[in-house]
Amino acid sequence: MKNKLLKIPVATLLVTSLLLPTTSFAAESTASDDENMISNPWDESTQTFPSTEDSLVEEAIIKPEEVVYDQSALELADEIKSDSAAAEQVEDIIAEEDVTFQDEVPLTMPPSNVMEGQEVMLQSTSLKAKSWYRDQFKKMSLYMGTVKLPTSGNFLYHSLQDKPSDRQYSNSSSLAKAFSLTKVYTSISVPMAEEIKKANKAGRKAVGAFNLSSSTNIANAGLDFYLTFGKFSYDWAAEKQSNGKWKVYIGIHDKYDYLTIKPIPKNFPDNYISLVNNHAANAQKAKAIVPYYIDVFREQTFTP
Repeated sequence: MKNKLLKIPVATLLVTSLLLPTTSFAAESTASDDENMISNPWDESTQTFPSTEDSLVEEAIIKPEEVVYDQSALELADEIKSDSAAAEQVEDIIAEEDVTFQDEVPLTMPPSNVMEGQEVMLQSTSLKAKSWYRDQFKKMSLYMGTVKLPTSGNFLYHSLQDKPSDRQYSNSSSLAKAFSLTKVYTSISVPMAEEIKKANKAGRKAVGAFNLSSSTNIANAGLDFYLTFGKFSYDWAAEKQSNGKWKVYIGIHDKYDYLTIKPIPKNFPDNYISLVNNHAANAQKAKAIVPYYIDVFREQTFTP
């Protein structure tokens, strides 16, 4: 028996998936005082979130073979610092691109105008033309800019060109600062702090790790970042300072692209978001959406 095509208006999928109690940037804590909590360990942070059984902290535990010390860690720190400094050099270019996107975003856009008359077809085998997809997803990106999803809308908009530039965000950038307010950032930070404590106790001068990975979801990053980043890799290194504190350098890396999700999740809103994701994956196959790389850097201070 042939599979029946499931046709759903893209605007319906998008609008329904946006009707969620999520924040634009960071996932805020809603736990009561008696719940177990996880706190961001860095000296300058006050972020605290409810801890759950499936907390990403456990997934982010660093294996002994992934840790480097002393000279190797110092070299890793220098590499992250160098990449972050390079990111500062392109901030003006990215800022200009952000202004271009914001200038395109209307004050309001009725949902009916988003991909008007078009449909997502689950299990469809035929691809549409590149220009057809680009027109659809440009409307979607601009609509996202009107409903408090500025980052994901901006990044989608950037992908709708033949040769999008890679994007790097230094420690001082607003995007890097915003990402550091999320639960997923706290989740990967806690194991780093534990490794620094061990290194400090052992008399080490530097420690770090690389080729680690984690992923965002609506609960740990908010809808805007969830629609921007998926599974990402990261590395970090820390140097002991003369005052006894540790300077921590963190690099977060992702490829902006879309992979087909099979099977479609049954739970809401993941099922709707997955359908839109697969529509974007088809647009990528048609070369309407073009992948590019994203690097985000942060510097922190830690007192063991």
